[in-house]
Amino acid sequence: MKKERQSNIEVLRILSMLMIIGHHFALHGRFDYSQYNAQLVDVEKVLVIFQAFGKIGVDIFVLIGAYFLVGRKYKSSRIVNLLLVSTFYSTAIYILFVTFNLDIRSD
Repeated sequence: MKKERQSNIEVLRILSMLMIIGHHFALHGRFDYSQYNAQLVDVEKVLVIFQAFGKIGVDIFVLIGAYFLVGRKYKSSRIVNLLLVSTFYSTAIYILFVTFNLDIRSD
């Protein structure tokens, strides 16, 4: 039996991803917005709104994920697989950063 796509939920997921990206831009972005403060809209207020929307976007994204997992049967192999994959990528990224002496600090 083929499941029908739920476009409305997929659109909501995309919007929540965009909200999360906006949150990261507002919180961690290195954009120099001091030159734009003389405009009609105060840029700092807009960035605060982006940060708030990002937190809402995370909540929406988690709820959508839970919605799709409600009917599934529990398998411990999923947890083991998630741990193995995340350990592999964390180790690979760590080795990459140490090898090339990369620094990600925002100072």
